[in-house]
Amino acid sequence: MSDDALIRAFDGKMGSSHNRQKAINWMRLPRDEKLKKIKKYLILKEKNKPKNWCHLPPEIKLEVIKVLDFPARLKLRMTARNERDLVDSLKINFKSVTLMNDGSQKWGEIEMTPAPGGSLPERFVSFRFNKKLYSSAVHFLAYALKIGKIDSLIILEGYSPKRFNQFLKILEKSAPFNVKSLKIKKLKKDAVMLFMKNLAPGLETIHLHAEGCESFAFDEFLTFPVFYNCETIKIESLATGDATSKLAKKWIENDAEIGTKLQCGLRANSDDFLLNFVEEFSDRIVYQNGKEARIWTNNSSKHILLRIFSRDGAYSMEEYLTCSIIPSVLEKSEYDLNMDWTFFEMDAYYCMDDRNGTALSDLEELESLRDISISYGSDFY
Repeated sequence: MSDDALIRAFDGKMGSSHNRQKAINWMRLPRDEKLKKIKKYLILKEKNKPKNWCHLPPEIKLEVIKVLDFPARLKLRMTARNERDLVDSLKINFKSVTLMNDGSQKWGEIEMTPAPGGSLPERFVSFRFNKKLYSSAVHFLAYALKIGKIDSLIILEGYSPKRFNQFLKILEKSAPFNVKSLKIKKLKKDAVMLFMKNLAPGLETIHLHAEGCESFAFDEFLTFPVFYNCETIKIESLATGDATSKLAKKWIENDAEIGTKLQCGLRANSDDFLLNFVEEFSDRIVYQNGKEARIWTNNSSKHILLRIFSRDGAYSMEEYLTCSIIPSVLEKSEYDLNMDWTFFEMDAYYCMDDRNGTALSDLEELESLRDISISYGSDFY
């Protein structure tokens, strides 16, 4: 920029100054004096301008971190270790976080798919592990729970449920878990209860197919508001005949929203569930028959409907139960008879070779990321 252009620019800047006297004094300066002051100002400004990342103020660093995708944040976290707290202070929205195995019991995988935002493309990161790397994998999962707002958390732990229990304290360090939908398969009771205890408010759907979950004490689940306030509770198999009645009591006490529902397969005789429900709410019965019962709640606009039905299974007829909060004006002809949910979609594992994505170790520019959990383990924290 020429000297005349610099002077014109600063004249304009000073002319718009709120300090009128300062502006007048500037305008009275001779040309050479103005030019001298301008160049001195520019030299000082350039001298004080940050040259490196470490010299940038935290607020500028945060603006940079906001536009980085998940792999880039991991890389920054690895190379700028003094900035870990700053990097972790910004939550990442994950479309899904999944722990699974390939069915061979030899390899497992954690896959994280950040939710697309702005101009950032959806780009999942996966970490494949075997028995030796299991600890690293759990630390990697714990990190995702710590910094993530997760739409769908899926734990298909057919790999080693007992081993998973050894790392519950590590996972608990990441609490609370911000999750909208939780699916669990094959975990032991202690692990399931760890998630129940540490889920943040806001859980919308929970699907349980834990190891022996039909024998879990349903009363324990009902001690967690995040469980009974959930919009959809889906349990693969339920053996406790009074479970539905106890959950319905919670719904009545808390005036749960219309559309809240329990869906489950039955291990016990379906008559036990219906009989218990009718006996428990005998003073609230709107109507009943051999396969359903409808009761009124403390809110005149809401009823609770229990329905039991069957469908052909692989070897015999299978029984299912649904219990839901419906509008009190809903007619029987308007009931939702959709049975798609009875086909429980959670297999023990996914076929990892058939999926499209980028494994952590396949990214040349992120080749060190796999070492994050391997080399540092609990140093994530």
